[in-house]
Amino acid sequence: MRRRLLAAPVFEGDDEKTRVAGMLNLLLLAIMAASLISAILTPVAFARQTTALWTSILIFALAALGFVLMRFGRVQMASLLILFGLWSSFTILMALSGGVSSVFAVGYVTTTAIAGLLLGARAGIGVAEASLIAALGMFYAQSRGLLGEPVLSTAPGPAWINLSANLIATVAMLYLNARGVSEALQRARLATAELADQRAHLEEVVAERTDGLEQRAVQLATVADVGRAAASVLEIDALARQVVELIRGRFQFHYVGLFLLDEVGEYAVLQAGTGEEGRIMKDRGHRLLVGGVSMVGAACAQRQPRVAVDVGEEPIRFDNPLLPDTRSEIALPLIVGERILGALDVQSNKPDAFGEADIAVLQLVADQISVAVDNARKFSEEAELLEATSPLFRLSRQLVSAVETDEIVDVIVEAVSQTEADGCVVGRLNYGPDGEMETVTLLADWNRHWASRFAAGTTFPVAASPLPLSVVTTSWSVGDVAHGDQAPQSLRMFLAGYGGRSFVNVPLQVENRFLGFVGLYRTGVGSFSPVSARLYETLADQAAVAMERARLLDQAQERAERERLVSRVSAQMRETLDVEMVLRTATEEISRAVGLAALDVRLGIQKDRGEDG
Repeated sequence: MRRRLLAAPVFEGDDEKTRVAGMLNLLLLAIMAASLISAILTPVAFARQTTALWTSILIFALAALGFVLMRFGRVQMASLLILFGLWSSFTILMALSGGVSSVFAVGYVTTTAIAGLLLGARAGIGVAEASLIAALGMFYAQSRGLLGEPVLSTAPGPAWINLSANLIATVAMLYLNARGVSEALQRARLATAELADQRAHLEEVVAERTDGLEQRAVQLATVADVGRAAASVLEIDALARQVVELIRGRFQFHYVGLFLLDEVGEYAVLQAGTGEEGRIMKDRGHRLLVGGVSMVGAACAQRQPRVAVDVGEEPIRFDNPLLPDTRSEIALPLIVGERILGALDVQSNKPDAFGEADIAVLQLVADQISVAVDNARKFSEEAELLEATSPLFRLSRQLVSAVETDEIVDVIVEAVSQTEADGCVVGRLNYGPDGEMETVTLLADWNRHWASRFAAGTTFPVAASPLPLSVVTTSWSVGDVAHGDQAPQSLRMFLAGYGGRSFVNVPLQVENRFLGFVGLYRTGVGSFSPVSARLYETLADQAAVAMERARLLDQAQERAERERLVSRVSAQMRETLDVEMVLRTATEEISRAVGLAALDVRLGIQKDRGEDG
């Protein structure tokens, strides 16, 4: 307990303060000990015993007060207090014991050295200057006889003790400072070695993450390729074969199979599989019960991805004898709206091959396949009707093959131009992050007789749309907008600009989500023919699927581009660990990618200040 009480305090996180406290602790203990010895020797050493005794008591009190302040963390204040007390005491003792020729003059040297070690070079210089000025003042006063006779006188023995004590204190302080510097250098060497290790580790981490980003960029680019390939194939068997081979080749998986539900939704039937194994299973009519003991059946029944990290530990799985090397497997449901179409089955010969990022990318692929399969089925169902009833069949084939929104709109306008309609407006409904409809964008404004009133791409808030939301989200028609209450006033005002009298609206809708609308009008009075109305509905169904496909494709391409940008920036930044170069590279690449004229990156450092500054 005694040793702990006299030990120097340690301040976590502040090595400099701890170092100064160590030297100050030794100095204060030495001063208190010297003061006690001086008080004991006062009757022997000094003629004026009372003055010397009170001086020793005062120095002891100042040292004790500094010791207490240091314990409370006031290291700088304690240092200033003891230095001021020592310097003042030495000055008073010199004035009372012969001025500059006093044995106490050596205390100025000790005080100067202590000030430099405790408070820094500037403090040491300041104490030295103050000591010189005080000594010159005493010399002048002594030469003029202003000091008078010495009040205190010391014998040779105590004088030698005083000199030795000052020298010992100075040497001890210098030794502690040198040892502190040596320890600091040793810590710096250790920190440098640790920093080198961390830098090597950081380079490894950056390399691994860069490789991962590059791989992710390739995968996302593959998602876009799968979507584009799926959009160009309208026959389901050919679509399934092309998709599974593309996924297996690009992602380097062991096996990929595509299952579609039968007509009653009881079994998931293999539509296409990769390799010789897939061909054999296809020839055998391989199928799995929905909700049965298989990952494909469970994914279809639960509408959730099923992942087997280790197939040996997966209870709900069909152990296929044709695929004995499978170590991990994932089954992703193919869903369009509320309908389940089938599942995508991917197997790997490596354990734990599917991380969260892989599942997200493969789900994008599954979404693309779902839309493509649904598109192909709808095309197959409607092909015979369109072939028999309208030349729009050729345009419908173009529509289901289109992958860009502009292409889809051009096909719609061309199809409408071949019917009895005199004009049409094609719009897209835009949703906010919260899923609420926010704006309406007019993608096309075509008229057989006059120029367009609205430029393509014109966007209106929902409340300010030329066509009311209640009109564009409902399938309906009116034979004469000028008579009856069926047509709202806003629709009448809109058609008045075109001379329109009869109107048909067909919403572009996928399941329960409204994507847009096609509004058609004629200048004559009378309803559109039933054949035209049926054709518009068929065209709208195809256009809605195409627009949803284009939206998913755009999302995949945007994500792939972001990943490529991150990969490129990371690769350039890993070439150097210099902060300024890293920031310059990041700002240049981001500005170039986003098209910014300028980009500022600012770093701020907040310094926690203690009570000692």
